[in-house]
Amino acid sequence: MKKILLLIALLLSLSVKAQTYNAIYVSHQPVDFGVGVRGDYYINGLGLYSSVSYGNWGIYKEYDIKHHVKLTTGVLVPLPDYNGGTFDITAGLNYHLLGSSENPNLNPHIFNPWSFELGFTCKLRRFAIGVRTDVLRWEPCVDVGFNFGK
Repeated sequence: MKKILLLIALLLSLSVKAQTYNAIYVSHQPVDFGVGVRGDYYINGLGLYSSVSYGNWGIYKEYDIKHHVKLTTGVLVPLPDYNGGTFDITAGLNYHLLGSSENPNLNPHIFNPWSFELGFTCKLRRFAIGVRTDVLRWEPCVDVGFNFGK
């Protein structure tokens, strides 16, 4: 229950600070049917992003793991603008909060909370889309959002 309250608090803080973000996304993780939010922002030309997601289904439910929360922060590495679009490579650090499991066949390494992700983001006039993959867990994430501009 504490994890769910933490997730709600983080979601509210992201939505309250939406004015400072350059892009806000809704995220989906197919592995656990997770949903979340992501925000991109720039500080003196340095691109950063943060996201939080929650999933309790899919492969995690199959292995009797409850409440998968993923917190991410990372950098946006700019690529050259092309045809009116802004492109970034994303590199982030993930922290996973997992509930317990009674499944004896489960690899204990899944409970390592730290991992990293790599991805790609494209921002058009007012539309933004991104794809990210947690490399160690092989968990993809798709972000679709609204671009406020730089």
